[in-house]
Amino acid sequence: SKVDQLIVGGGIANTFIAALGHPVGKSLVEMDLLDTAKQIMADAKARGAEVPVPEDVVVATAFAADAEAIIRDVADVREDEMILDIGPKTAARYAELIGKAGSVIWNGPVGVFEFDAFGNGTHTLAEAIATSGAFSIAGGGDTLAAVDKYG
Repeated sequence: SKVDQLIVGGGIANTFIAALGHPVGKSLVEMDLLDTAKQIMADAKARGAEVPVPEDVVVATAFAADAEAIIRDVADVREDEMILDIGPKTAARYAELIGKAGSVIWNGPVGVFEFDAFGNGTHTLAEAIATSGAFSIAGGGDTLAAVDKYG
């Protein structure tokens, strides 16, 4: 009840995507938390807040640095694919929300940024946070590694 926007990406976003009834293929998803994700979105909406969920994603059929990165609408993820990053439309939308924020608490990358083909979402958000006027806190080992990578 303390946030206006709860932006989800990375593995947790898959649970929210699945909670909305979209396919997630071979992606990591916590099926036992689908109802919790639905409740979080409903609670946010009831107080005029939002939990924006990715509208497009970057997928691959293998978890590898050299895997082909394919941009898909969340409704079009195939059974043999896994979501490895947020898509460019989602990254732009999230960056816009960050630009309007008074404060940002960032915990966790939104994609497998260690593989360049799946790092654009995290790079876009890192840049948005760095150039925003918001008070910002970044925490967690993976988040700090992303900050180091993207400056």
